[in-house]
Formats: sequence, structure tokens, C-alpha cells
Amino acid sequence: MKIIIIVAYSKNHVIGKDNKLLWHLTDDMKFFKKTTQNQTVLMGKNTYWSLPEKFRPLPNRNNIVLTTKPFENTYENLTVFNNIENTLNTLKNEGLEKLFIIGGSQIYEAFLPFADEILATEVDAFIEGDAYFPIFDESEFHKEILQKFQKNESNDFDFEIISYKRKLRL
Repeated sequence: MKIIIIVAYSKNHVIGKDNKLLWHLTDDMKFFKKTTQNQTVLMGKNTYWSLPEKFRPLPNRNNIVLTTKPFENTYENLTVFNNIENTLNTLKNEGLEKLFIIGGSQIYEAFLPFADEILATEVDAFIEGDAYFPIFDESEFHKEILQKFQKNESNDFDFEIISYKRKLRL
């Protein structure tokens, strides 16, 4: 199973504040939707609750919430797990090919050692926040800039979408 982190962060690795995104990037949202459509996405409970209600759980995706707290689930396309090991074992046994990790900070940090790829939207700004994407050793990855976008009426900032594919581990 390929584990892919998908994230947007500022130059100082901020991903949010008060459980909210700090920018509006229409082209990044289009990339996220296209990339995760008909896939399995995993998030923490705070990220789940930060989604607009009409998009909760995310449509046309299998949603997984990873939390150690009680979590009531009444949706068909939502599964709740309470630990990483159980989650990964279950998904591998089910033959899942790709798992997209979509946040937040604690989830990113927990899954970073397992990540085969990071799809990072790097926002060209220094922003104050209270949630961060962990600093990672870029030398462990092959870096490829997939797209560049300029600030315009649809995007609050310049940004790049970058693929970091993990080099083979020995």
C-alpha cells in the first residue's frame, strides 16, 4: 500500500490556525479534489470537524478518521480507527493500493515515517498559525515541482505543488 501525504503549508510550515486554513487557493483545492477523488483519505478528528458540514465526510472518497476519543459515525463512506497499527494492518489486508493522509499536524507527524510520497503545496508566504507540518529531511526524497501558480483573484498567494517521492530505503 502506497502512503501519500497531501498537505499545504507556508514557508514556515504553518498549516492552519484555530482549526482553519489560512488562505484561499482555488487551484490547490482543484488539485486536492482531483487527486483524492475516488480514493481513501485519512484524517484526525479535528481535521474532520474543520471540513464544511456539506463536505463532511468528503464526497466520492472513503473517509477514515483516526482518533482515540469517542466518535459517533453514521455514514457509509466513513470508518473510524483508534490506532495507526490497526489502521494500516486492516487497510493492507483489504488490499488498499493508496492511502492519502490529509491532516492535521499530529496525523502528519505520525504518518511521515511511513510516507512513500508527499504532495506538498508550498505557499509563498510566512504566516502565523498554531498547527504545523513537521520539518522533514528533503534528502530522503526525490523532489519534483509539478505546477506553479501565481497570486490572482482565485489564489491568495503564489504557490507550487511539489512531489517528494521517498528514495529507496536500505
